[in-house]
Amino acid sequence: MKQGSYLVWPVRRMKSVKPAVPFRLTIGDRFETRSHVVSDRLTGLMWLRSALRPEDVVDWPSALETISLMNTKALYGYDNWCLPNIRELESLVALDQHSPALPATHPFKDVAQGYWSSTTSVYDPTYAWVLYIDDGNVGVGFKEKADFSVWPVRNGIS
Repeated sequence: MKQGSYLVWPVRRMKSVKPAVPFRLTIGDRFETRSHVVSDRLTGLMWLRSALRPEDVVDWPSALETISLMNTKALYGYDNWCLPNIRELESLVALDQHSPALPATHPFKDVAQGYWSSTTSVYDPTYAWVLYIDDGNVGVGFKEKADFSVWPVRNGIS
């Protein structure tokens, strides 16, 4: 868009430096499903297999309250659940998939349209970052409006 103003960050790769080889998993090996939870071997995070029902959209304060209640009850035998930050949510996105933008063989059920993150917008603290799961895009949602769902996460190390 010619009418916009954008920043460029040039990068130069040194010829003598080899890029690091990323940790590789086959698609079928990435996720380990145990009843109601899914461990992501790539990130070390543990997600609920069935995120809270897609029709249960809540505002951001209610999302945080839901997480607090889950920890009080030690849902599925675990505590330390949290509302994921936006990078944790984005770690689930597969760029070659759509509707949902999750890996082709993902084990998740009842995926909703959008999920709250714990990441508040620096531009306006009345908004928090959101992951739109159909296309894998991120945006912001007004914290006081019940528009998005909750997908709890925890560190996968028990």
